[in-house]
Amino acid sequence: MNIDEILKESSDSIEIDDLESVKMYENIKSKCLKQKTQRKDKTHLYTLLAIICTVIIVLVPLSITSFGNFKITSGFDKYIQGPSLIWNEWRTSLSSNSGLRKQKTIDVYCSNNLRITESALNDYIKIDKDQKAELTLYRNVYKNEYDYLHLINNTSVALYKKEDKISYFFKEETFNNNYFKDNITKKDLQTIDGKHGVIAYTFILKTLDDEPFKIYVNDELLEYYSSGIIKSYFNACFYYNTYGNYIKLKTPKKLKNVVY
Repeated sequence: MNIDEILKESSDSIEIDDLESVKMYENIKSKCLKQKTQRKDKTHLYTLLAIICTVIIVLVPLSITSFGNFKITSGFDKYIQGPSLIWNEWRTSLSSNSGLRKQKTIDVYCSNNLRITESALNDYIKIDKDQKAELTLYRNVYKNEYDYLHLINNTSVALYKKEDKISYFFKEETFNNNYFKDNITKKDLQTIDGKHGVIAYTFILKTLDDEPFKIYVNDELLEYYSSGIIKSYFNACFYYNTYGNYIKLKTPKKLKNVVY
């Protein structure tokens, strides 16, 4: 039995004349249909609100993560202010993007600026062709800038090791063009939401035979590398902030385009 039949039966059961019965029937039907329409409108409204909320949930994170997403670098300056000395030519350089992400990828370059080329090797520099060394790359995380500037309270993790002949590490053409991709999430960082920390990369290059690096200039052993260990001197860094599980990287203004 549909609503019309129910209403007609109800109105017919009332003992009044036919005209009044019809009027009552029409009045009740009108009110019922009005309520039905209102319920239908509310249902449509709720459906629309649900769709809007779904769109917001999907699009807002996408817009946040895409906003301000551009390439950032640190440590790629070719030359450094001040004298170029043999110990300060080993460095790290970084490349990433500034967008807000749950996982960030940082390209880490280990390089030297010694400018030892094939022509130099043929002229006055000699390198032992058989001696080998191992490079170890480290990620160093500091919860704030103070700790970074004082090199304290950091979490250091060995990320990568590479073994090769020492000629590979000393020649600019081969060594400087390679990089390691470091993928980081919030669990890799020391942080307080909204406050920036610092992430820096360093490396150590060490001979496998514990002998000095056998590098000769004008047939004399280069004494500076007599310990058999080289540590990166200028170590590039990024500042980072966390927002929930999201990470944002940036080049500190006072460190921008300067190798540390």
